[in-house]
Amino acid sequence: MSDLAIKLPEMLTIHHIESLKETLQLEFQSEQKEIKIDTESLENIDTSGLQLLTLLVRDALAANKTITWQNQNEVLTSSADRVGLSDALQLN
Repeated sequence: MSDLAIKLPEMLTIHHIESLKETLQLEFQSEQKEIKIDTESLENIDTSGLQLLTLLVRDALAANKTITWQNQNEVLTSSADRVGLSDALQLN
């Protein structure tokens, strides 16, 4: 099996969460053991987006999956640092 790569959208905010939540949940629940999350396109994320990612990452880790961040951008890292979720998202 190949690794799973999830490409985050440009906007991961409260206004976009509902339409993306189910898709992201299905991707994170795949049979793959390593999940690569590509943040290159991410331009805006709010606390709702960070909370969703935190829950998805937590559930994936509980299922013994490995999380790898690709093209980690400043939008994600600074937003997660600001609200104290960098460790929960394994960004460090």
